[in-house]
Amino acid sequence: MNMSNPTEVLATFKLHRNISDIDIERAARLREIWKSKKSELGLTQATASELLGFSQGAFWQYLNGRLALNIETILKFSYLLKIDPREVDPNFPEWALPKHVAYELPNDAVSLLRTYSNLSEHEKKLARTLVEAVFANR
Repeated sequence: MNMSNPTEVLATFKLHRNISDIDIERAARLREIWKSKKSELGLTQATASELLGFSQGAFWQYLNGRLALNIETILKFSYLLKIDPREVDPNFPEWALPKHVAYELPNDAVSLLRTYSNLSEHEKKLARTLVEAVFANR
């Protein structure tokens, strides 16, 4: 595969397709990273899945190679776990790496996201409304 050809690379990251050996390897690396980082970051599967915007079932399926990890999903996990996406996929395409964003969220941002995930649905709605109002006035 030509890693500089986005079309060829994207074919290995299609959303709905049969799970390949590459997918199984990506999932195994992600699962090991998750096991080693979750306590350090104070994350549970429930909190992490909510922060990533996945159901807990989808989260489990990604970690266990039942759902294929695409570029967007690898990037989401990378931000959450404070890792380089190439730790999940050593062949992660260079052109898909963010150029302007650090791989780590600041600790206060992780703390804020964790606090948000513990709010009730009503409190989350209020928080979203507040944030939207702040950004609308910029």
